[in-house]
Order: sequence, then C-alpha cells, then structure tokens
Amino acid sequence: MGRTKMNIGLCIVTYNRLLYLKQVIRSLEEHNWGGANIKGIIDDGSTQEGYKEYLQELRQKGYMVLVNDKNSGVARTKNRALNYMMNTDCEHLFIMEDDILMKNNKTCIHYIAYGMLKKIKHLNFGKHGEHNNNGMHFYNGVFCYPNIVGAFSYYHKDTIKKIGYFDENFLNAFEHVEHTYRAGLYGFTTPFWHFSDLPNSTDLLQEIPNSINNSVIRPRNDWQLNIKNAKEYWIKKYGSWLPERK
Repeated sequence: MGRTKMNIGLCIVTYNRLLYLKQVIRSLEEHNWGGANIKGIIDDGSTQEGYKEYLQELRQKGYMVLVNDKNSGVARTKNRALNYMMNTDCEHLFIMEDDILMKNNKTCIHYIAYGMLKKIKHLNFGKHGEHNNNGMHFYNGVFCYPNIVGAFSYYHKDTIKKIGYFDENFLNAFEHVEHTYRAGLYGFTTPFWHFSDLPNSTDLLQEIPNSINNSVIRPRNDWQLNIKNAKEYWIKKYGSWLPERK
C-alpha cells in the first residue's frame, strides 16, 4: 500500500491591503500554492472598499475564507488560521501574511524537507525588511538569521500540539516573537536570536517592495502603546525581557 498523502496547509492572513492580497493570491495560483493542498484566507475584518467582493470571488473559486467579525489583531487572526489547519488534519502548517509572494511551485515542500533534514519543526522566512541584511550564520548546522520576522512561518503539527496557539494578550506586537520563543524553549526550533530559515529561501519567496513601509499596523495611534504593553506582559509572563544575544 502507498503512503497516505500528507495534508499541507497554507493560510493567508490579511487586513485592509487589497492590492497586496491580490498580488499574493496571483503568485500563489501561478506557483501551485507552493505545494499546499489545504488553502485558506483569513481576513481580520477589513473595511477597505472592494474587499468583501474579492473575498466572495475567492470563495467561488473554492477557497476557504474566514472573516473576523471585527478587527481583532494579528494573534487572533493567525490563531484562526492555525485552528483551521489543525482541524483539517494538516501535518504541516504554513501562515503567510499579505505582503509575501510565492516564487516556487514547491516552496512548502522545500521548507518541510529542510525541517526534516535538520530535525526542527518551526522555521520563519527571514528576508522581510532590512533587519536581516547582515549577521546570517549557522547554529548547529542550521542556517539562521539574527532577527525574527513573522511574515511566512512553517510549523509541524507537533509544534502546535505542544506549545499551543499565539498568546492573544499580545496585541499587534511581539505575538510571533513570543510564539517562536516558546517553540525554542520546547526544542522545536533553534534558540532565540538564532532564527532558522532555508539558506535559499529568497529563491522561494520574496516580499512585496516597500510593504513594511505600507504596514496597516505601524501608522496606528496605538502602535507604540501596544509595544509598551507587550513588553510589560512579556516580563510578567517570563520574569524578564528578551534573552541576551549570545
């Protein structure tokens, strides 16, 4: 008997960036969703004109589309994505934000294979923005970046079963940082400040140019307050702030 086909899930999370979302979906359709067979779009209550109609178009194409009843933040939206993929029995789970483009028909397959080769079960695409232009290195044979970016993330289902979902007490600040920190504490990925990715990930994915500058979170009046609150909550949860770089 042949091996049962594994379910690979990929969900896009989006909010009020319709032109970006359309580019992302186009890149996914051109590249076979990177090899994923469970596909979803999770919208965090977008209000931008045209969103509702476009999401309906995606439903008509057969995609699962979930919409938050109100804008609820990154953590809740990504949790809906993870929950959908776990409930559809995905062994491999990918979350992609609405400013990353697929470049290869087997992007997800390559991430899964690298994780299996290096015996790690959580990786993040590192080349979003300029924070990782320097400092690339290997940690115990795993290619790493010095800073974490959460725009494209891979999880084996075992990771989510053990560490759980995003902590929704983090509101639009540090939610993916803390989640990856937790994965590292349990040994599912490399330790903090050594954020694992594929050495050739830029052959598989790319950011939409200037997408960070066009963030819908950073211009908000509550962005700096959210960062302050996230730091205070982190210290309350773990007893100290981020670990020192080693």
